[in-house]
Amino acid sequence: MIFLCFLIKGYAQEVFQQEKRDYIWLIGYGSFSNDARFDNMRMDFHENPVVISRDPRHLWFDITNANISDADGNLLFYTNGIAIHNHLNELMENGDGLNPDPYTQWWVHGGYIHYQGVLILPLPGSTSLYYLLHSERSIPPPNVFENNTVVFNSYKTLVDMEQNAGAGKVLEKNVPLITDTLDFGKIVGTRHANGRDW
Repeated sequence: MIFLCFLIKGYAQEVFQQEKRDYIWLIGYGSFSNDARFDNMRMDFHENPVVISRDPRHLWFDITNANISDADGNLLFYTNGIAIHNHLNELMENGDGLNPDPYTQWWVHGGYIHYQGVLILPLPGSTSLYYLLHSERSIPPPNVFENNTVVFNSYKTLVDMEQNAGAGKVLEKNVPLITDTLDFGKIVGTRHANGRDW
């Protein structure tokens, strides 16, 4: 029985290691500052040790950020929880207006203030479709929660990277998944042992 467990674990790890969807990490505030401590940075895990470089982008990440690469590790798109930009560092078609809440507008220039507020996953069996799972962070009504913010909606957004000659397009945006009072953030994904699903 122990041998069987090792075989399953080894298969799942082998499938996962074949894909390089997390080989590029994007972090930072703005690319046009004279202070490098606040620059947008790119971490490239194709090399060992990791290559860290400045990355000229117009999209700032304050706290919320997510990006995904194709299976070979080429950056496809990224988000700060408010907008989605493609690998050309341009706003993706229909890629603005994530998390439609007045609170979102407070952070539109610097990025969403929402820990683990967005996750990007490839649609199993597709080479071009990706889901963003994300949630808004809202100001609660008076006398509901004191001095706090709350989540009333969790959403899914669908991106097709075959659109616009590989620059991508948002096909569906802010489709409600959960409408309830939730704690904010904490969106995570776990790879299924079959190496395909999440």
